[in-house]
Parts: sequence; structure tokens; C-alpha cells
Amino acid sequence: MLLEDGDVKRWHEGLLQQSENTATAYLYHVKTFLQTMNVSLNEFINMNIEQRSLIINDWIRESQKTRAPKGVFSALCGIRSLLTAKKADFILDRTIKFKGLNLTPTVEEEKTPSPDDIRRALHHADVRTKTCIALISFSGLRYATQASLKLGDLVDLDIETLTMKNSPCLIWVPALANRKARKPYRTFLIKEGVEYLIEYLRERMMNGEKLTKESPLIASDYGWSKGRAIKSFTIKKCVRKALRRAGIKERPYILRGYFDFALASARVQHTFQQYFMGHAGDLEAVYAMKKYIPDTLLEPLRQAYMDAEDHLTTLPKVESKEQRKRMALDALKILEAFLPSHPAIQEIRKTLG
Repeated sequence: MLLEDGDVKRWHEGLLQQSENTATAYLYHVKTFLQTMNVSLNEFINMNIEQRSLIINDWIRESQKTRAPKGVFSALCGIRSLLTAKKADFILDRTIKFKGLNLTPTVEEEKTPSPDDIRRALHHADVRTKTCIALISFSGLRYATQASLKLGDLVDLDIETLTMKNSPCLIWVPALANRKARKPYRTFLIKEGVEYLIEYLRERMMNGEKLTKESPLIASDYGWSKGRAIKSFTIKKCVRKALRRAGIKERPYILRGYFDFALASARVQHTFQQYFMGHAGDLEAVYAMKKYIPDTLLEPLRQAYMDAEDHLTTLPKVESKEQRKRMALDALKILEAFLPSHPAIQEIRKTLG
């Protein structure tokens, strides 16, 4: 275990204070590098600078044959960071170039999932992962935001009865949870997502956890009885597994694209759209949305979100009364063409008006 080394542990803990995702990624990159080159950490550190440089440059050349430049460069940053912590160094070969660092071929080929895709992923997920998928797809919440939220941030949740006071459910995202823009904001959760969330909370209660406003929104597997918060990396891992089982190759983060596209399809005002996504937004958004919004002005936000509910939900659409009436009249016209004077048809037309 790399973390058994005192220097590595301190290095990793220092990274965690800055970014959990970076700390996890760098540790993974170092571990994969050592396994690929079949060398232990101590052997690698104790090499002279020429040997160490030779191994790193050979690894870069081989990795560039199968990986995107950005991925290789990110892994090299992790290796360099650890070597700095261990007071070791290396020399990068001048012939090695990282061309196309801004290119993201995998991301560019991604397609936004459809409601059917989301539905398949939900069918391949356990109750906790269903909730995580719903919070990304229906509320636009990032992994780190989910991991930071508490049940008290679900403004409409009655914890004692596990019911919602309003629909859609209002979610308050504090500034510390919105790590990207560092600003508090609000979003909502549709009825379908609330059903998954309530089912998940009931399961936690059945497993012995006492739910309070300070309980984490998403708990770790081993911490239900103690109420420990989940790590954002674990959320990403669980969601990815459900997507792969559903035959979806895209990154889990594409679920935020689903949320964004649904808002756009519902023609939600762009300033509101940026706000629900937790983006910093343009100057107009800063003045309109990033200041404190009193509860009395929440209704326009709720209505804007409700307008997008039909585009967000994966449940089969239920036709309205007017839609059913139009369908019945269309079918009646076909019957009248064959039986224009039939008394039963005349009676049905009177009923439909």
C-alpha cells in the first residue's frame, strides 16, 4: 500500500485539503505507473536521476501510443508531484512533446443521454445509486456537491415523516458545497427523483441510522449507522458502473448534460438555467441571481423548474384530458366514415361534445 509510506501519506493528505478529486487521481496515476513499469516505490525513489528519468520517459512514449495527450500529461503531473514530496527529481526528454492538450476526443464524441437511457441506468442501479443518478440528472448536482450536502439542505423534507412539504422539492446548495463557483444557489428535484430519495432514506433508517438535519444527504456504505458522508469519487464510481451495465459508454458527468439540455428544451430562461447548473454565469446572472434571494421571490424559480419537469422525467408521459379528447375525436372520424348514421357513434359524439 502506497499510503503506508509516511511521506506519501502526508502528500496525499495535503492534496485532499485542496481537492479530493486531484488527490484520488494522482494516487491512482502513481500506483498504475509503478505497476506498469514493474517497480516498487522504494526502488523507484532510490534510483539515481538518470535511471529514474529513463523509466519515466519510456513510460511516456508507450502511454502516448494508446492514451490521449491530456491523460498522459495529467498522470505525469501526479508522478512529478509525488517525486517532489519525496525530494526526488527526473529529467524529461526534450524529444517528448504533449501536442493537443486541449483536445478531448472522448468528450467530443459523447452524446447526451435520452430519458430512455436514464431509465435503463436507473434499472441497473441500487437504491443509493438511483438517488445519485437522480440528483445529477434531475437537479444538476455535481458529485462533490452531493457529498457535501446534508438532509437539512433539503428545504421541503420533513425528516420525521419522510415526506415533502412542496413539489418539486427545493434544495439549498451552500457556498462550501458549490466548490466550482463558490456561491450558494438553489435547485429542485422532481417527483420521480423524490421517490428514489425517500426510498433510499427509508432503507438507511431500516439499517439503524438516526436521520437528523445534520445527516449527510448521501451516506457511505459502511457508515449508515454512524452517518458518515460518502466520497465524491465513490459516487462517480457507482454511477459509472450503472451506466456501463445499461450499455452507456459516456462519462457519468454527461448526466449533467441531460439536465442542462432538458432545461434548454423547456425554454427555461438562460439566467435561470445557469443558476440551476451552479455556474458562475455572466454579468447579468451575477446581478440577477447571485445576490441573496428572499424566500418570497422563490416562486419564479420553482415555476421555471416545473416547466422542465416533462423534459426531465423518465416516467411514461400521461396524456392530458384535452389530448385524450383529441385522440378520441380522431378515432371517431374514422368510424364515421364507415358508419355515418350509426346511433352508437352519434351518442359518443354527444358525450365528447
